[in-house]
Amino acid sequence: MIAYHLAVDDPLTRVTPTDTNSYPAALIGGTSEYSMRAIAQSDVRRGDVMRLSAALSSTPIVLSAELFVRITPAVAHRRRYGVRLPPTLAEMRPGDVALSDLLFMRLPSRATKVPDQPDEAARLMAGSLSFERTRPLAVYWESYGLAAADTVDVEVRVRRDHDISVARRIGAALGAVSPLRDSISIRWREPDARRGAAQSRPARR
Repeated sequence: MIAYHLAVDDPLTRVTPTDTNSYPAALIGGTSEYSMRAIAQSDVRRGDVMRLSAALSSTPIVLSAELFVRITPAVAHRRRYGVRLPPTLAEMRPGDVALSDLLFMRLPSRATKVPDQPDEAARLMAGSLSFERTRPLAVYWESYGLAAADTVDVEVRVRRDHDISVARRIGAALGAVSPLRDSISIRWREPDARRGAAQSRPARR
């Protein structure tokens, strides 16, 4: 199975600021109009990030993230799209190497311990790629097919494609602030005993 996470910043914009009620959200998925079913659920309040997580098989699927409220219209937020998920780890051949997608996290403060487990990272997942200049940001990803003793050179690059301020905001949040640069690169080598140890977990099917 593939671990899938979705986050959307403050989708309850149509609810009054004084409304403190929680509203049900669901991730609905299927391969046809006859097989759609709820595969993840959560509760959301105004100002919250809507986060939905599910374990999906490695097959094409249509997903719909929906948020329901007791006002008209009944569906306050809907995001429907199709995804083609990558092969599972069990389908990897000897010698294959893979990387997960990047998961951006907004940390509550600079004193917050940066999560190193997927479930902990998902609880802080940002619902957009817009970040405050002064709020700490962390990035989580996983690599597969590498042994704990392997040496790997890692480079994280932030490149400006359209909006010049986007790359600079992300780069500043990662600690490589330079308002005069259009792209930022951060390089290091793993394993690095100064910053921690590699972790390995059983492959998820």
